[in-house]
Amino acid sequence: MSDYILVCGGGFNDKGRSVEPFDVFCHRFDNSYWPIYQNTKYRKLLREGDRIVFYVSGNKRFGGCVVAWSKIGKIVEGKKDFRAFFDAEGSVSAGNPIAYFLELSDSKRLSSPVRLKDILGRLSFKPSNEKKWGAVLQGGCRKIAAEDYSFLTEGKVA
Repeated sequence: MSDYILVCGGGFNDKGRSVEPFDVFCHRFDNSYWPIYQNTKYRKLLREGDRIVFYVSGNKRFGGCVVAWSKIGKIVEGKKDFRAFFDAEGSVSAGNPIAYFLELSDSKRLSSPVRLKDILGRLSFKPSNEKKWGAVLQGGCRKIAAEDYSFLTEGKVA
């Protein structure tokens, strides 16, 4: 079992309207799925049972915060199998090439979102240049240490 942080950015729905990152997160999380795009870092390493935390990007509502955690319940591949997820995804982020979907299980939102910038010094994946701390989250996914996962989720479940 491995631990990861998944990054949620904003999107454009199938009507071309902008969707804020937290709204994209809520839609996906509430529907228990997460798309993994063809260029997502670590996409070939994700496995059923892995634990993930969700980070919302940007500077609007809950931007810069870890807001929830989950386990990967199932990896859903093949357009026929992930049609329902794909159709749902169009309302928050249309047009991006999706490699597969994660079906989420044992998911919980944090009662108090964790502002990553404020605790970066306590995490093993902090960059040597903390002024460029966002660089560690580029690529949409990052493998993290079990200690980081525990620190980000411990005692904060809603």
